[in-house]
Amino acid sequence: MSALPNLTLFDARNALAQGDLCPVEYVEALLSRIDTYNGDFHALLEVSAEKALLTAKSLKKQRKLKNLPPLFGVPFLVKDIFDVEGSITTCQSRASPQHPANKTAECVQRLIDSGGIYLGKTALFEYALGGPDFDEPWPPARNPWNPNFTPGSSSSGSGAAVAAKFAPLALGTDTGGSIRGPAMMNGVVGLKPTFGRLSTKGIFPLAPSMDKPSEISGCTFYGAVVVARRLALKSLDLDYACTSISQAHGAHWCCDSLFYRYNQESF
Repeated sequence: MSALPNLTLFDARNALAQGDLCPVEYVEALLSRIDTYNGDFHALLEVSAEKALLTAKSLKKQRKLKNLPPLFGVPFLVKDIFDVEGSITTCQSRASPQHPANKTAECVQRLIDSGGIYLGKTALFEYALGGPDFDEPWPPARNPWNPNFTPGSSSSGSGAAVAAKFAPLALGTDTGGSIRGPAMMNGVVGLKPTFGRLSTKGIFPLAPSMDKPSEISGCTFYGAVVVARRLALKSLDLDYACTSISQAHGAHWCCDSLFYRYNQESF
């Protein structure tokens, strides 16, 4: 099987931007891995293979541009609580309306506008609350390290998908630990931003006064600044917010616990 799914977000993005990796080849490698292993882990509810390949082919033609977007060619997944135009937001529940969303959630759209490739939707606990239910329309996600174990809640599919190397990046939501828990249990990295820093438009609410969208990835110090720049509210001055209060491995920790900022200008 291809080794491309093992690439970190940082390495994948740089290889794509430098022309060492073709977006179509990368997406095909991830789709092949999903096809092989998702039946064991149930991390994904929807795979948008056709849309992802069309986007990858379009981006391939843009690679010679001087100013490539920060997430050029990077595939990503989203928890099925975010709206994506043309897809049904199921919230992993039989009670959800069965009609496609007519607009994409702001967080997702920002990743797309940054050159990211939408790959599909991940599993969750029903309406992002409670525990795994084997009577849901789809089986609950399992932990890739041991399918007998839980991947955590409620962004279970996002954590499991990144750990299974289905994509280098996945979006989730955190109300009471729903990104931090799956990140811990799957051995990946999840970051909880300050409430209100990131837009919740287009996300089904659990507790509107506490819900926080964010990301799960396989690495801490690389590439998260790209996500921060594209997910942050328009009014957020990241250069101000990222005032250094400590330095480690060439990274500055954001004052508001938002994201790491990598010191190189690779992006």
